Amino acid sequence: MVVICAGMYRSASTLSYNIAKTIIEKSNLGYSLAYPGVQDIDKKEIIVCKCHDIDEKWGSVYQEKFWRQFSCIYSFRDKRSVI
Repeated sequence: MVVICAGMYRSASTLSYNIAKTIIEKSNLGYSLAYPGVQDIDKKEIIVCKCHDIDEKWGSVYQEKFWRQFSCIYSFRDKRSVI
């Protein structure tokens, strides 16, 4: 399974990534990677990744029959709250 921690810039997406990564690694359920490849996905382990933009590397992983094993933690920031 791949857990993608994504979000707009300055929305605490790194915080959500660090929390998810710590929970998964401390529980010995998986690990974190910058860009997983198809060969990196193990059905027994959870891979936690962080990104702001989806690119070709993600597309190849998504299309290789792993799309049902994706979960996403998304964060956003209301820009009006900083005024």
